[in-house]
Amino acid sequence: MGKAMAAKKVSAKKKGATTARRSVRSPKRAAAPSAAYDVASVIAELKRLSSKSYRAGMSRFGIPADNALGVPVGQIQKLAKKIG
Repeated sequence: MGKAMAAKKVSAKKKGATTARRSVRSPKRAAAPSAAYDVASVIAELKRLSSKSYRAGMSRFGIPADNALGVPVGQIQKLAKKIG
């Protein structure tokens, strides 16, 4: 009868859902722009970073090269980080 009692013994204490504790952090501050940028200077920088070979390769992805500059995404991201 000892084995039967052990088999019927059910835990009466149910565990609730546990929640992870979140650490309280201050939000990250945006990097301060190194220089004042306007639209014309950003366009000029993108044109400087462009390449004809990259623009020609964009057609295989279905991107029309009519108005495309041909700047790799990594270069655009670096410029965006620099601008702030």
